[in-house]
Amino acid sequence: MLRKAIIFGLAAGAINIVVGFFTMRLWETEMDFSSGELWGYVSMLLALSMVYVGVKSYRDKELGGSISYGKAFSIGIGIVLIASIVYVIGWILYFNFMMPDFADKYLEHAVAQIEQSNSTEAEKKMQIEDMKS
Repeated sequence: MLRKAIIFGLAAGAINIVVGFFTMRLWETEMDFSSGELWGYVSMLLALSMVYVGVKSYRDKELGGSISYGKAFSIGIGIVLIASIVYVIGWILYFNFMMPDFADKYLEHAVAQIEQSNSTEAEKKMQIEDMKS
């Protein structure tokens, strides 16, 4: 069971990292934060499909087609934990070595979005201060 969790967890983490790195490379000069959010959700949905595939693979190949809820839940949690670890390590490396100015670019984008909103000047000022803190 642990072997399946490791294999499919690494696959899920790799999907997230590959899609994320691909989209970040496309936006190296001009970031598009709006579609970046969409790509992030798509990559997570693709990666989380590995939970289904991993549980099904374990059920069919190791258990002969039948699995209890507890075992399915356990392998699913294992896949998610391993995928999460891979995801975090990937982004730590990416943001520290390949794009250390991401936070500044995102803040600039968020401030521009706030300034274009229909809020009052006092609300805009408060939102911008919140973003900066």
